[in-house]
Amino acid sequence: MQNKVNILMATYNGSAFIDAQIQSIVGQSYHNWKLYIRDDNSADETPQQLQKWCNLDSRITLIKDSKGNVGSCLNFSLLMTAVKDEEGYIMFSDQDDVWLSNKIELEVNEMVQLEAKYSKTPLLVYTNFSYVDELLQPIKSKLNFSSTKVEQLTFSHLLAQNPIHGCTMVINNQLLRLVDHIPPVAENHDYWIALVATAFGKVVYLQQRTVLYRQHGSNISGQHNNNYFAKRFSRILLNKKNVEDVRAKIVMAEEFKRLYYNELSTKQKQVINTFLQLKNKASLRLLMLNLNNNVRRQTTLQTLLFYATFFMYKKKMRAN
Repeated sequence: MQNKVNILMATYNGSAFIDAQIQSIVGQSYHNWKLYIRDDNSADETPQQLQKWCNLDSRITLIKDSKGNVGSCLNFSLLMTAVKDEEGYIMFSDQDDVWLSNKIELEVNEMVQLEAKYSKTPLLVYTNFSYVDELLQPIKSKLNFSSTKVEQLTFSHLLAQNPIHGCTMVINNQLLRLVDHIPPVAENHDYWIALVATAFGKVVYLQQRTVLYRQHGSNISGQHNNNYFAKRFSRILLNKKNVEDVRAKIVMAEEFKRLYYNELSTKQKQVINTFLQLKNKASLRLLMLNLNNNVRRQTTLQTLLFYATFFMYKKKMRAN
């Protein structure tokens, strides 16, 4: 018998692409799933489209409450709460992508093998994906894109950057219970879940591409930009305004420490404490200590830009 999979989809004004995404879930080779959708008070035709799908497939359920518009991150958190007592693995779906037909089957097979090996350990499996445009055509500059350039992600890596996209991942119940909810200060739901997973469980990357990750003008999760790093480098060195990314990571790390510090290993406590010292003193010594702790991004250039931003962050804070 197939293991059950609970798919969580947070929607907001997604009428342009949502039918294609739900159709790609309905058409999966793996059939034992339930799709839970919470709409975040859309002003377009999304609610009507969702109701249509609920009428067509009994495996699709709308989660309704009186909380109104809460944003993507808290929307996913409410969905996690809604299924916390349900058996089965958990997947997360964006509203504008397309899943390849074997996505669920591939990830569940890997999760089953991992649970046989690691028993009740919190587990996260994630995959690669393909960048596509609004018409689902491949973005040529990203044909050879790989989601992860680090052989094995650790808690230290996640303090600096999250390469795990929620639309590609599956988690087990042990990890769901450990995460419990997504705090409002989290950058996004997948970042927080990945941070918890690397701290307390096992994370496995599958190189296979399972999602057509659609890029368009209103993406919540971020947009593809061929000149991203060049432009960011310019902002740091010329305009000195690129501090929000660093600020967000500091705030999130502080919240993670508040919630989980007593459960961290001695080494992990040292890693997060040293990272948070950068909030008050961005020095070359602290930079080297963090690098030695493997608090680094996917590439050398990304890492250099990250730490350069910390120095700009301190100047910005002093100016305020």
